[in-house]
Amino acid sequence: MKKRGQVTLFVILGIVIVAVLLFFLVGRETIFMPISSESLNSEMDNIKKIMIECSYDESANSPNELIKTLGMQGGYLETPEESYRLFDDSKVSYLCYDIENKENCMNRMLTIKNMEDQLNENVGDFMDNCLEEVKSQGNLKTYNVLINGEPKYEFLIRPDEVVLNINWPITLKGKSKDISVSEDKFEIDFNYPLGNLYDVSQDIINGYSLSPGEATTGYFDSLTYMLSKKGEYKIYVKKPYPDEVYRLVKEGNNYIFQFAVQGEDRFA
Repeated sequence: MKKRGQVTLFVILGIVIVAVLLFFLVGRETIFMPISSESLNSEMDNIKKIMIECSYDESANSPNELIKTLGMQGGYLETPEESYRLFDDSKVSYLCYDIENKENCMNRMLTIKNMEDQLNENVGDFMDNCLEEVKSQGNLKTYNVLINGEPKYEFLIRPDEVVLNINWPITLKGKSKDISVSEDKFEIDFNYPLGNLYDVSQDIINGYSLSPGEATTGYFDSLTYMLSKKGEYKIYVKKPYPDEVYRLVKEGNNYIFQFAVQGEDRFA
């Protein structure tokens, strides 16, 4: 009789626990956490925060670190042998190659699209792994996460910023009510003036109205250029023989774009 009483007690406790769980699961949508378009929009904002945190991660292949590496390496993420010079522990790419027995150099023809393509090709694996957390957001919550396909990434280099568009149709749908919100694209902004600094680099290589450039005469007047831009840009020139390294920054921003001009070793 004693054992039978203990079994009955456990059964009753089990029923109470199940009842409490059911009350919580139902009650949180109707009392504690009522589902609504506003609450779903708030949850979608949380998903975007996850994407932003992923993008700004300090790991080597995060979007943030890729953009910074691109700037430090002169617009190239991969640096084949003889395409760069090692300077201050960075592989600084040549954007103008030496022409034997000439003062001027040959423009390597780096483009904005080329830099965008490099970023697009290298960001996928990191972000795919990072965004796995998004898929589990609906667990133990009042909504389901419905995802259509895998995320696609597109970088856009603008004058004053770099934008990462994450194309990934996501729908949050209430579990007990026919309410849903959807987003197809998420935009992550990086306050890096890569486009502006790229334009400065091309002025240095090709020249502009007040000065010839490295590719035309082998000379560029940095001081006149900075004065003409009213101090908006700072140009630092180092001369590790036989090359030149230009380091560019925009006033009020810590982002760096640097590149090398290949010189000829007269003593080789």
